[in-house]
Amino acid sequence: MKHLNKLFLLLVIFTMLFSCSSDDDNLQVEADCITCENLQTEYCFVEGDTFYRLITNNQSTEIDLNDQTWEEIKVTLETECLSSLGNYALGYFITNEGNFGSGIGTLSFVGNDGVVIHNVYQTVNGEPMGNLLQSMYFYEDNAYLVLNGSHKVIVTNRYTMEKIATIEGENINNPRYFVAIGDKGYVSNWNDPFVTSDDFIAVIDLNTNTVESTISVDEGPEDLLINDAKLYVNLQGGYGQNNKVLIIDTDNDSVITEIPVGDVPNSIKVDKNDDIWIVCGGKPSFTGNESSGSLVKISDDSVVLNIDFELTEHPEHLSINSTNDVLYYALNGKIYNMNIESTTSTEISGYDGFYYGMSINNDKLYTLNAGDFNSEGELKIFDLNTNTSEIITTGIIPNSVVFQ
Repeated sequence: MKHLNKLFLLLVIFTMLFSCSSDDDNLQVEADCITCENLQTEYCFVEGDTFYRLITNNQSTEIDLNDQTWEEIKVTLETECLSSLGNYALGYFITNEGNFGSGIGTLSFVGNDGVVIHNVYQTVNGEPMGNLLQSMYFYEDNAYLVLNGSHKVIVTNRYTMEKIATIEGENINNPRYFVAIGDKGYVSNWNDPFVTSDDFIAVIDLNTNTVESTISVDEGPEDLLINDAKLYVNLQGGYGQNNKVLIIDTDNDSVITEIPVGDVPNSIKVDKNDDIWIVCGGKPSFTGNESSGSLVKISDDSVVLNIDFELTEHPEHLSINSTNDVLYYALNGKIYNMNIESTTSTEISGYDGFYYGMSINNDKLYTLNAGDFNSEGELKIFDLNTNTSEIITTGIIPNSVVFQ
């Protein structure tokens, strides 16, 4: 669960010292507690007790467990705490691009109760968000919706989806992805996709939701990653093909280095060891200069591992599991995984398909199918433990799943 600031949910399960009386004297006893700051309440349970304590304004009230375990009570309390934030606090979003050039991007929401809600943004705000919803990013209590076709970033509350601001203007042009650290956000921009020398990263002041500066970069900045106060930029190539990863110091927004990788780096993740992994698709056959895909590992700002695929193999959709130690990617209609300590990938059977997007969360594989790219798409969820699956209808051209 993400850390959230005190204006909304801070749900922290932790161990603390709780003072209680005994037959001997006052005794410091370890207690399992939940703090829900948005409700200004705290719940504590002492091992062996048949009740838990509700603490509000330093006043303690004992509440019977009523034949439930503390673990069961915790689930209920966590749900109540999250639900108090807004209608979209419990579940995940599906970003739907909409038809390119003429369609409207939409958001679908799937609640933990299984209820699916479409057109969330338009329903909440009474207006369409714009054309081509490229990506969505959560940071603290906000969501950042990147509209490639409408050349803007919409800022909303991530739990209510109520609009806060729109970031747009000449320094937001063909935006692709958004990340943030501290009081700054970063947006990759293709600018004119037919010009190879005008691409840039827009630096956003998150206090004012305005562009404070830009950083010129090579052609086709795409997926972004923040790690250890560094911004990693996949230079995929836009409508062409590039083969670099750019590293920027977020303290002063200066370029640290540019690292050659494989052709067309399309996705990037960080593992539990703070090593960076990039899947490079390689140049497709229609270029007349086809090249193989590759899986690249960067450590201490240097390439330490490069695994090349066959000439006609073009991997995509790099994902990583919840413990950040197993990589997943799609290749030629198959799904593969690889432990970060290994150099050999394994095909995992039963999940075949050509997907428009893919991600892993809590041992479930989320795959997106855009169908005919003109009508409703489909999210298919595979449980990697039970080998069961479910299908959810999405909006037009679903491209990603974003988890609360």
